[in-house]
Amino acid sequence: MTSLDSFSTDGMKIIRSTINTGAYSSMVRKLKQDNNIVIFSPAENLLLTIQNGNCTLFDKEGSALKDTFSSGVINAAFSVDGLLFLTITPDSNSAHITVWDDHGDSLYSFRCKGTEVSAVFSPDGKSILTASNDFTAKLWDFSQPFLHRFPRQSQAVNTIDYFPEGDRYVTASFDSTARIWDASGKLIDSLKHGSVVTSALFSPDGLRIITASRDSTARIWDPKESHVIVLKHKGEVTNASFSHKGDLILTSSLDSLARLWKVDGQLVHSFHLKGDVLWSGFSPDDTHILTISSDSAVTVLDIQGNVLHVMKHKNKIYSASFSHDGQYLLTSCADSTVRKYSAAGELLLTLHHNEKPKQAIFTQDDHNILTGGKLIKIWAADGTIIDSLPHTANVSTVSVAPDGHHILTTCYDGRAYLWTINGELVATYRKHTAKINDGVFTPDGSHILTASDDGYIYRWRTPWAIYSGLTSNPIYQLSEKEKEEFGVVR
Repeated sequence: MTSLDSFSTDGMKIIRSTINTGAYSSMVRKLKQDNNIVIFSPAENLLLTIQNGNCTLFDKEGSALKDTFSSGVINAAFSVDGLLFLTITPDSNSAHITVWDDHGDSLYSFRCKGTEVSAVFSPDGKSILTASNDFTAKLWDFSQPFLHRFPRQSQAVNTIDYFPEGDRYVTASFDSTARIWDASGKLIDSLKHGSVVTSALFSPDGLRIITASRDSTARIWDPKESHVIVLKHKGEVTNASFSHKGDLILTSSLDSLARLWKVDGQLVHSFHLKGDVLWSGFSPDDTHILTISSDSAVTVLDIQGNVLHVMKHKNKIYSASFSHDGQYLLTSCADSTVRKYSAAGELLLTLHHNEKPKQAIFTQDDHNILTGGKLIKIWAADGTIIDSLPHTANVSTVSVAPDGHHILTTCYDGRAYLWTINGELVATYRKHTAKINDGVFTPDGSHILTASDDGYIYRWRTPWAIYSGLTSNPIYQLSEKEKEEFGVVR
């Protein structure tokens, strides 16, 4: 199989690359003396060496920028401008191709079938051409990883939720409006509040939507019947959610109340707490309620409103959540500590940070815990640290893919990051221009939704969704005329 080096400048041919003489050329020769495979950048800004499968990235003076950052690599290639490079790692009957930026940070990766695979960038760096011993050449386009960008809203979008049936989305916005969209970004319906809408969620059956607003109300919205039920508090509603069965609604407010409602708007219970109620949620079996209040307390109540456990903290509490089996609780606190409790309120573990950990969740199987603020830490359930996910800005949300093997983080820097559960960065999503407020996976895990202060909502393809689409599409067969025109001979 012929090795690929680069496209010609018009993108129509494949040619071999050369380097100019001078200091850069001398550095290439010097690195080759150490029995390295040396990959040079056409822009002469970087060098990459491969030795025994391990990669090292150098600047043009020969100083190592990133050492042994990938293993098992057999080949690599730079983009024409030197701002990207790719590495090729064989894996049984395919090759794992990873694209990196000029700092050595992973951007995304994909698999190409074949035991011998070569890959190069197009001149504009937006596409990758692969050639394989499975007798195929493929052009991969990752320039637009998002499937759709929804029309811009006038103000920040706070949350987004997705319901698969009908491919519908609901958003909550700073402009006091909740909106329903179809998959093409067409507005289906909207609901106006008297102030900022902080959240909007579908019921489990998708028939209703619950919204929460700073106008002291939550609203049950039945779009099909154009019917709205107003649930009143005497202060800003901080949270509103459906039970897992969808037959009850829980609201929390700065009036020191958490309230339980039926879906027809009938009030079932009012739970009075000592401070403003900042958040509330159901246990996985809907038999218990968890609240966070401004007096630095997490409270567990039964569904009848009886207080079962109160877990006091020394500082502000950022989050609280149940494990998926309902046996454990997690809290994150401004004292730089995440605490794990039994469902009976017994403190089992303390996980320490060097920052204020605003995130703390269990993975789907409850085998791991994700915590942090700017640095997300991955822990085993017993408190053993496994890995860390570094970010350049504070993390706004953390979520786990339905398969339990991938993590999505969204940031104040306007970027979303996709990781493996083992801490490997898989993809970076960069189109937003302001803080991302919410990020979620679709139920099948094939797409990611992000909502931002820039007023935009993006639906992104995950790398495995892109790969699935590319591999499922039929390979174009040349006609006899095209074979003759392009000089294809058997």
